[in-house]
Amino acid sequence: MPVHTRTCHICEANCGLLIETEGRRVVSIRGDSDDPISRGHICPKGNAIADLEADPDRLTSPMKRVGEDWVALEWETALAEIGTKFAAIKAAGGAAALYVGNPTAHDFALGMQTGALKKALGVRGVYSASTVDQMPHQLAQYFLYGHNALFPIPDIERTQHL
Repeated sequence: MPVHTRTCHICEANCGLLIETEGRRVVSIRGDSDDPISRGHICPKGNAIADLEADPDRLTSPMKRVGEDWVALEWETALAEIGTKFAAIKAAGGAAALYVGNPTAHDFALGMQTGALKKALGVRGVYSASTVDQMPHQLAQYFLYGHNALFPIPDIERTQHL
């Protein structure tokens, strides 16, 4: 069975993963011991990706609330309805920001697309869980090390005092 080397997309730790698949089914997920940051360690969230992928309750299409029920929509229909509602909100002076979640908040390429979407929609801000959870880390890293993405990697194996 093929094993794919990937980076976990669930949080900003970016742990290295080895994902074994059989067709489209995820058979196992384990930490990549060759990853220079996570060194083979992963948290339960990374290991649960297989469960999320196979969850029978996983949403696979847009859903719309109709009264007390949820109805599946085709993507074209959902996007058209969202566009119509967004235009009305914007015309009334609303729509000040976007909210993005994982993995968009931690992916540079998706982040660049978010910037383009922000500009196209004419909104002022972009918010995510990272703006509360991770920005303090990045600000501290910037002040301590001169860049928001520079952070020390603990050398646990050679640590004499912890």
